Amino acid sequence: MSIAVVGAAVGSLFSGTISDKVGRKPVILFADFLFTGGALIMAYSPTIGYLILGRFVVGIGVGAASQIVPLYLSEVAPVEIRGTLVSFSVMISTFAMFIAGCLAYALKPDWRWMLGLAGIPSSL
Repeated sequence: MSIAVVGAAVGSLFSGTISDKVGRKPVILFADFLFTGGALIMAYSPTIGYLILGRFVVGIGVGAASQIVPLYLSEVAPVEIRGTLVSFSVMISTFAMFIAGCLAYALKPDWRWMLGLAGIPSSL
């Protein structure tokens, strides 16, 4: 599990510089790609090594998105609703973590489904 935190550190370390060069939206889309790809790697992992790799890939996406999404929202939102929009985004992310925890509890015997379902929201 802690390898995801290492991946998040790597993703957040480089995402700001990369988004300054290529733009915020491409970095957000790439983070979504990493979420989906990491979830698929975890769901179909034949060994523990692949499972760890999938967690690392998802972690990079988490780190990139957690830095760039609030920044992007604050740049595009009108001044009147900027704080509300960024706060709402954080609230929705926290609620999504709660829902993910509930699903993980419900699916705990079948860990492949639990890890693979994480790729659905990011692929949409």
